[in-house]
Amino acid sequence: MRNAFAKALRKVRKARGLTQEDFSLVSSRTYISTLERGKKSPTLDKMQLLSKVLGIHPLSLLTQTYLYFNNNYDLDKLFDRIRADLHFTPLQTPMIRVLITDDHAIMREGLKQLLGLVDDIAIAGEATDGPEAIARLDHGDIDLLLLDMSMPGLSGKDLIAVIRSHHPDLPILVLSMHLEPRIARSALDAGANGYVTKDRDPEALLDAIRHVATGGSFIDPKVAGEIDADFGY
Repeated sequence: MRNAFAKALRKVRKARGLTQEDFSLVSSRTYISTLERGKKSPTLDKMQLLSKVLGIHPLSLLTQTYLYFNNNYDLDKLFDRIRADLHFTPLQTPMIRVLITDDHAIMREGLKQLLGLVDDIAIAGEATDGPEAIARLDHGDIDLLLLDMSMPGLSGKDLIAVIRSHHPDLPILVLSMHLEPRIARSALDAGANGYVTKDRDPEALLDAIRHVATGGSFIDPKVAGEIDADFGY
């Protein structure tokens, strides 16, 4: 029955000159309105989450559910059926393990609270100064170093250079109170992969962490204009 129904839908698509994407959208809207007329509407958040886990476009998922709707599955059973048909294997989101290094306890606690709100970043440890950070990095299991630029003792570009000499591939994101382009440039020249100021909004910091952790670079727009284009953000 499903195959016959799918063929009929393809006929409609061709007859109306719709692209597959347009057709998916039409099918999706039809599915949702049909559900709403018959019973409580499903939560679109749940469908979007499933489509993300499955690695398919939400419209494709909605079209799949539309094809199955005549079988009168409830929403959870419907999703189970789609998972089985797509040979569903849960996709594990890579966790970014971050070492926070800052000499201010309030700043460290604030960062831990912020990073604790997202599910793709984990606090792997914290350090209060350069030597403590170096010692912790030697234990491994760190995907990104979030580093304050100004701390007592070994810090700044000198600390970055030491860390880079021992950990050439470690992503380093500097989180600094300094807006001066020369300080940002010195951090980048020493080996940092990114530079973001402490007055940025939380989402910007999270984006910077994700970008740098996956091999990119990030320069705070407030100082980027004075930095060579090679370090684009």
